[in-house]
Amino acid sequence: MGISPLRLFWLLSSCVVWGTFSGMFHEVNRLIRIMLGLRYKKDKEGRKAVLEITGRGMIRIARGCLVAVQDIFLFLFAGVGIVLLSFRFNQGRFRFFTVLALIFGFYAYYSTIGKLMLRLSQPIVLFVRKIFLLVFSAFFRPIRVFVEIFGRISKKIYTKFKKGIAKRRKIVYNIYSLKCMKKKVAEGFLKDELL
Repeated sequence: MGISPLRLFWLLSSCVVWGTFSGMFHEVNRLIRIMLGLRYKKDKEGRKAVLEITGRGMIRIARGCLVAVQDIFLFLFAGVGIVLLSFRFNQGRFRFFTVLALIFGFYAYYSTIGKLMLRLSQPIVLFVRKIFLLVFSAFFRPIRVFVEIFGRISKKIYTKFKKGIAKRRKIVYNIYSLKCMKKKVAEGFLKDELL
């Protein structure tokens, strides 16, 4: 038994809508990338936005891995949508045009609303990030100053304590050791000035 053209139309239109949702999912990923310091800039010809991975060493590798993981999740999201829609409208049969419809929906979102969202969201997200960092640093600056002062004072105490211990050649830790030392002093092996 064949599939009616109406069901194939619903499958096609649903795949276009799912592609649009995939574009929105990608938009959320782009906002996360911007929040974490990845920027989108124009390429050399000034035509399209290109992701610029900044940083050095492990930070650059971690940001690159974040982009890879987000892209994998985007493809999983799109793939699960195609499978579910195929089972819903096409009795689980795979049709090549479902993938094309999904790509079309994604491209339609990306080339219209996606560009607008990128232009609007990048400055807003960077502004919110700067405000957050300003508030965060204003809140933690007194704590950092307190930790630095406490560190300097504890370092001074430690050096004085270390010098004091170095002057005493023998440290008595408990009462038993004190009794043993008094016994040795009484026998004449140690000097009286150590106690």
